[in-house]
Amino acid sequence: VEIKNNNENKVIENETRLIEIGEISKEELKRCSQDSDCIKIQGGCCPCTSGGGNIAINKKYEEYWNDKLTKECIGTHSICLAVMRACGGNVRCINNSCEFALN
Repeated sequence: VEIKNNNENKVIENETRLIEIGEISKEELKRCSQDSDCIKIQGGCCPCTSGGGNIAINKKYEEYWNDKLTKECIGTHSICLAVMRACGGNVRCINNSCEFALN
């Protein structure tokens, strides 16, 4: 996890990277105008507690993202690692982008 200073906020860049999917870009998935626009969601095929990571996206794309993971992750849960890791963090709208924040 990489921590970057972003004006007055510290932003956590999660290990799970967003990629452009179909017609919805990373920028669109993360676009927001206020903190309440953003949610924390599983970022890939493995949940955070099994070697994966969480990401912050706009809540209006929650169903889209979950459907995408369901289609792309069929049969991958058996390769997820059972690990203990912190899966918390607050999501905030920082510079019109949903991000994990320390404060």
